[in-house]
Amino acid sequence: MTSEAGTAITVIGIILVLILVLSVSYIWFLIWIWKDYQKYSEETLPWTIGAAFLFVLILPFYFSARKNNKIVCSKCSKWFPVNLPNCPHCGRNKDAN
Repeated sequence: MTSEAGTAITVIGIILVLILVLSVSYIWFLIWIWKDYQKYSEETLPWTIGAAFLFVLILPFYFSARKNNKIVCSKCSKWFPVNLPNCPHCGRNKDAN
């Protein structure tokens, strides 16, 4: 084997490892979005599909939408998802004044 062939095999190996790492990271990110958004809404599929196709563009919108779906409890002052009827920290009804 010549040194050029050895170098080519090394470069191909490094490229394959990078592709594998990026693919695993991408899949992990999609799973994380799916599980994380389930805490805030039942509409997880649109966010996951959007992240799958528009990874770089959807990420800022995901984090902004994620923060907008929380409210502050008037009793304990902790944040909780708006779709829950009661605060998970102290149990107070979110509609109570």
